[in-house]
Amino acid sequence: MQRGYEAAVDGPITVDIGMFAQNGWVKVQVQPDCTRAKLGLATTDDDGPAATAVRDALVESGEDGRLVVTLHGSGSSGSGSSGSSGSSGSDSSGSGSGSGVAPVEITVFAPPGSTLIARTDSANIGVAGLTEVDLKSGSGSIAVPSATRVYAESASGDVTIQRSTDATVTTHSGTLSIITGNRVTAHTTSGDIRLGTITGNLTTKSVSGTITIADFQGPKLTADTTSGAITIHATTNAIVHAATISGDITITATTTLNLKTTTATGQITVP
Repeated sequence: MQRGYEAAVDGPITVDIGMFAQNGWVKVQVQPDCTRAKLGLATTDDDGPAATAVRDALVESGEDGRLVVTLHGSGSSGSGSSGSSGSSGSDSSGSGSGSGVAPVEITVFAPPGSTLIARTDSANIGVAGLTEVDLKSGSGSIAVPSATRVYAESASGDVTIQRSTDATVTTHSGTLSIITGNRVTAHTTSGDIRLGTITGNLTTKSVSGTITIADFQGPKLTADTTSGAITIHATTNAIVHAATISGDITITATTTLNLKTTTATGQITVP
């Protein structure tokens, strides 16, 4: 089962996708030579719950440059824009999309300058090249190879960002990874935070998950955990504040740091 659409206007658009109670993928990619956004909905089944979800999906393309897609799998109800309704259903594992139901894939190719709002329960989200993305997932993973500004939130799915200028990311139990970023805010409850090269201000907080920062090059870093360990390597003259209650703190640096560390029972190792 396949359906295809084209946006009502040329140029950058806002894509607003909600995919609820259905396993699969939301994939949105900017193409440099694309002048009018194109959307595809597909599943391998020609009948059954996944095919019905594709057939009944609501697609609205307006002259205001907004493309709205709302897809409900079996076991879900209601309709409306994902931007206004948020994640529908309390079962983030994708109730109604269990074993035997084919996944659904929503694919969008968009012009440069386009933005994305996406909400899923269990479906994964992958985006590349967009100006701004606002992503929320229950148990599905979130992958961003590149976007200028990223807001991402996940309950149990992992979040991976390859490159972003400004990222704000929150997870509950999923692992949070950013390879290269400028300004970053990263919060998690029990998931680990793994950061590569960060060149701007960084604020990161975890309850029981570990925080690892491989190469901090920004002016100020704040890392805070309750029981998780903190490991930081800095390569600029930065202000670094690291605090934990029972976790260990390990900091290495190639330059002089303005350093403040606190812990109750954990061990501290600093330059």
